Amino acid sequence: GYEIKKLRANGTEERDLSAAFTPEAGKFYNITLNYDKGYNLSADGRTYEVYNADGLLAWNKAVQGNLSLNCTLTDDINLTGKEWTPIGDYDNRYTGTFDGKGHTLTVSLNDGDAKELGLFHTLDATAAVKNLTLAGSMTVTQPNPGVAGTLAIYNNGAALTGVTNTATVTYSADKTNSTSGYLGGLVGQDKAGSTYTDCHNTGMFNIPGSGRTMFIGGIVGGALINTKGSLTNCSNSGKFEFNFSNKPDSGMF
Repeated sequence: GYEIKKLRANGTEERDLSAAFTPEAGKFYNITLNYDKGYNLSADGRTYEVYNADGLLAWNKAVQGNLSLNCTLTDDINLTGKEWTPIGDYDNRYTGTFDGKGHTLTVSLNDGDAKELGLFHTLDATAAVKNLTLAGSMTVTQPNPGVAGTLAIYNNGAALTGVTNTATVTYSADKTNSTSGYLGGLVGQDKAGSTYTDCHNTGMFNIPGSGRTMFIGGIVGGALINTKGSLTNCSNSGKFEFNFSNKPDSGMF
């Protein structure tokens, strides 16, 4: 006879069995394979403690139905090649806490047919994001209205603390109207005078597109008129590279 020590799932994933066994002809065996969810759930069910990309995607799915779910990273996460759904919308804002615990989240954000782009759509004033570094890239190709931030499209009053963007931001659209667009290293547009503490951008802005009216900022692209937020110990050292060759209308940035 022969021993079975591991099984292969989905044709490629090999799983070790807890104990080897010798199969006998004509017998059926029930085997349960443990699935690594990529996260642990806190005792109160309010916080996803995430340690790989699958776990973060599971939180991304769950938080769409409960915008107050917290997330804590316990390891660096790479979302490259993964499909991400921006969290919430302007009327249904994220209200929980996202704590990176000093880890890096690598993203590859592309707008496709969307006119706005970011990990979060809108952060509520009761939300908080902290201790997080964003890496990778964000690419915006849709011209109108053109609002994007690697962390969030809109911030409606949330506190950001210790959040850094190192991702490269590319704007390749040819904007066709004068409606203001916003492009930020962390947040596209601030709508309620939010607070930013120890937040930094070192990511490069690559702008081969034409802008008409496009506001760009290392931390925040721009803010609504008369909003009064604060930036404390924040900085931008990312380079801005503009390439307007053969553009009929370079626009205003």
